[in-house]
Amino acid sequence: MRSTAKVSAAIALTAATALVLSACSGTGGGADADGQITLNVGVFGSFGYKEAGLYDQFMAEHPNIKIEESSPQNESDYWSALQTRLAGNSGLADIQAIEVGRLAGVKENQANKFVDLSTMDGWNDYSANFLPWKEALAKTSDGRQVAAGTDIGPVGLCYKPALFEAAGLPTDPAEVGALWAKDGWKDFVAAGEKFMANAPGTTKWTDSAAGLFRAAMGVTGAKYTNENGELIWENSDTVKASWDIAVDAVKKGEVTTLTQFSPEWNSAFSTDAYAAIPCPAWMLTYIKGQAGDAGSGNWAIAKAPAAGNVGGSYLAIPEASQHKQEAWELIQFLSEATSMQSVFEKAGNFPSNTKAIDAIKDFTDPYFSNTNTGGVLGEAAANLPSPQVIGVYDGDVELALMNALNQVAQQGVDPNTAWENAKAAIQAATR
Repeated sequence: MRSTAKVSAAIALTAATALVLSACSGTGGGADADGQITLNVGVFGSFGYKEAGLYDQFMAEHPNIKIEESSPQNESDYWSALQTRLAGNSGLADIQAIEVGRLAGVKENQANKFVDLSTMDGWNDYSANFLPWKEALAKTSDGRQVAAGTDIGPVGLCYKPALFEAAGLPTDPAEVGALWAKDGWKDFVAAGEKFMANAPGTTKWTDSAAGLFRAAMGVTGAKYTNENGELIWENSDTVKASWDIAVDAVKKGEVTTLTQFSPEWNSAFSTDAYAAIPCPAWMLTYIKGQAGDAGSGNWAIAKAPAAGNVGGSYLAIPEASQHKQEAWELIQFLSEATSMQSVFEKAGNFPSNTKAIDAIKDFTDPYFSNTNTGGVLGEAAANLPSPQVIGVYDGDVELALMNALNQVAQQGVDPNTAWENAKAAIQAATR
């Protein structure tokens, strides 16, 4: 699972550095006496490559290569340690993952630390198979391709059919999606009013105001920064509309007081704390991990109120790697259509390879009540706003706004005061 929200976890830099440095044996060095090459792959969370058996397949086809993956669960641990390694130009893996929210900073400040993949043999044929905006996000203004796309986070709507039925709402995915077919996320809040009128027990409509805001922001390609790199969040109609939607849900008593990615929030996947949650593709994997086998069949997925993307990652090759060509061959293998299809079906990470997206369009997941997860998420991916723009400070802006909405939901802070709190936090972060 990859999520920009995980970037906010407060982990000490020294602990993070020790964690990843100890797990990664460096830039590979030369081949050993038997001609064996070790490729180190540094990722975070679960990229699905092990689960799908891709490393084993690649090593079987390349007997002279051994793959070793290091993968701290938390992205902030990983990123802090990677910054230390980049600064010292040592301890780097042959392939390093980059979360999409980090890309703008990498392009602006560290592009020369990574191989320009557009210079690698076969790049043009390779990149032609991917969503154009995905690869464009990793290209610098002077044309350096600092990374190659892996997964994306098209948004669906995960819900519990039993809770919908108990409150008198439809349970069929098509009928559920029709609940918000006219006015997007505003309709989602309206459906929440109907749910809350007959909600079973203490169940709320959705998990958090912050998560609702982030999902609603998906309706625009330029969320907080424009294509010129200028912050636009304060005067953005989309930001204001998404904020108002989340505040409205709070005022109507539809959201829990949980903070996303907290232990309490994780535990709530196994309870009836809420009935519906905006679901970027990686959230499906997260639900499975938190709810476990006991949650199978308790969830379903429907079309989200509006197409949007939350999260996604990339793979890059540090200039310090001594096995650039082998690393490039592995990236191509991990990103080809059949590999990405296998990763989605076995681990849930949604592909950016267009052939893989087409291949999974009929995939149904037993865990999610045999609903068409591949089709729902594929339709969202096909309708994402373009171009996708992510600025250097987008993560800071989004975090501040989400924290402010948590203040409204959890502490009863006046929305206007919370907005000013967010503004102050953003100004401090972007000076």
